[in-house]
Formats: sequence, C-alpha cells, structure tokens
Amino acid sequence: MKNKITFCFLFFLAPLCAEHTNEDSDVILCRSVCPPGPPGPRGPQGPTGATGATGDASLTVATGATGTTGAAGTTGVTGTTGDTGLAGTTGDTGLAGAAGTTGATGTTGDTGLVGTTGSTGTTGAAGTTGATGTTGDTGLAGTTGITGPGGTTGAAGTTGSTGATGATGSTGPQAVSHLYNDNPSGGGTISAGGAVSFSGTAVTYGTSISQSNSTTFSINSSGHYLAQFVAQSTTLSLLGTFQFSLAGSAVGPAFTMLAGGQVVVLQAIIDATKVTLPATFQVVVSGLSVTLASSAPPTLVLVQLSN
Repeated sequence: MKNKITFCFLFFLAPLCAEHTNEDSDVILCRSVCPPGPPGPRGPQGPTGATGATGDASLTVATGATGTTGAAGTTGVTGTTGDTGLAGTTGDTGLAGAAGTTGATGTTGDTGLVGTTGSTGTTGAAGTTGATGTTGDTGLAGTTGITGPGGTTGAAGTTGSTGATGATGSTGPQAVSHLYNDNPSGGGTISAGGAVSFSGTAVTYGTSISQSNSTTFSINSSGHYLAQFVAQSTTLSLLGTFQFSLAGSAVGPAFTMLAGGQVVVLQAIIDATKVTLPATFQVVVSGLSVTLASSAPPTLVLVQLSN
C-alpha cells in the first residue's frame, strides 16, 4: 500500500488553485490565492500506537530514495516568560565625566534675622609700653588770663584842711505857684463840649493859680505854666478828643482816643503872657463823649514856671 503525502504551497497572487498528482511520489501540490488564517490551537497528543512485530532480520531491504523535504510547520504558541535570572555582579565604576558648566547664580535669599550679640570676650593682656616719642614743637602762647579781683581798699588817708568858701552862685529857677487836684469818683461821662471835673481837695501853693469850681481853674499872673492831665477811659467809651482851654480858646496838642480802655496823657507849656488876666483854664472834650473809669481817677497838675 502506497503512502500518500500532501504538501500545500501558498502562492500569493496566483490566479489558479488546482491539484497536481505526481505519480512517482504521490505528492499533491495545492496553490491558492487566499492568505492563510491565524494558526489554530495545538491539538492534544494522540495515544501511542502499539509496537509492531519485529520483522525478519535476514531480509535486506534496499533503502528508498530520500523524499522531498516537507514544508516548515507553523510556529508554535510562545511559551510563558521564564523566571528572571539572578542579578549579575556590579561592574567597575566608570571614569568620572567632564565637569558641567556652572549654573546661573540663584536669586539672593532674604536677609536672616540679626543674631544675638555674643558675650564680651576677655580683655587681652596689656601690651608693652612703646618708646617715648620725639618731643613736639612748642605750642603757641595762650591768651592772657582774666584779670584777678582787685585788692582790698587801703585805709582812708587823713582828711585835708577845708578849702576857702567859693563865691555864691546865681539863684536857680523856682516854682512860684502850683496846684494839684483829682476826682475820687472817677469823672463819669463827659459830653462833647463839656469839661472834665476835678472834685477832690486841691493842693496849692502861691496865688498865681486857683480853682473856681470843679471844672474851672483861674490863671491870675502872667507867665508860663506847665499843665499835665492823666485819665483812664472805660472799654465801652466813645472815642472823643481831649485838649486844654485857656480863656475859652484851645491851647497845646489834642489827644484823640483810638480805642476804649485807653489811658489818656496830655501835657503842654501854657503861655499866659498874652491873655487878659485872670484867665480861665479847663480840660475840655470835643467830637464824641468820653466815659472815664472810676478805678483810676483823673488828675491835673498846674505849675507856674516863670512870671
């Protein structure tokens, strides 16, 4: 009985699929244009057949011709990965690589807190005294000191003898007459055109000046007279004007108030050599009325300087 061996060759792009029988080798060749499908799973191993009977050893059989090598079988399924082998020994350390380029400088960090001041170290031993230096140049002369206190005054010498009496000098000017008066009640309000009142007790000397009533005085002798008037106004007083009056006419400077509460001071030399005597004398107010303070009474002084 002949054995029949079948080989399948796959020829891609072949236009035919046919069977060809080789009579000598009983080989069936098959070509197909279809690509093979994926390999199927391996089937189970069949049972081992029974051992055939031993042939007659005396018969020599001629060796048949070697058949054509069959096509390679399909690759079997890849087996599972085996266990990892043991780690090999560490190789020798390689040579050091070349130094890399220096990296860019990083940004400066925040300044740290000031540390605690350390304790003072022990004072070192004193060094050896150096040699004396060369003497310096003489300095400039200092300024003269302050004069000391004077000595004690010596004892007074003996009084000399009295010299001869000198000639008598000429007689100096003398006040012939004078008058002083005030108003203890303060003077009150004086209307414009009115005269200041002096109701106190007059202090007088001589006959050239006298007082006729509280507002009027009398100049009785020819000559020059000093007149002085002082008064204190109230803060609510109107701003009137004060002036001396001789024989009904204004004489000397005028004093006009600038503010309430102002102190009034008026003085003048009165010439009584060209008026009819006796002549009246007053301190008069003009412009606006004036109110005098009660705490500072008005005063008047009249002094005859010459006759």
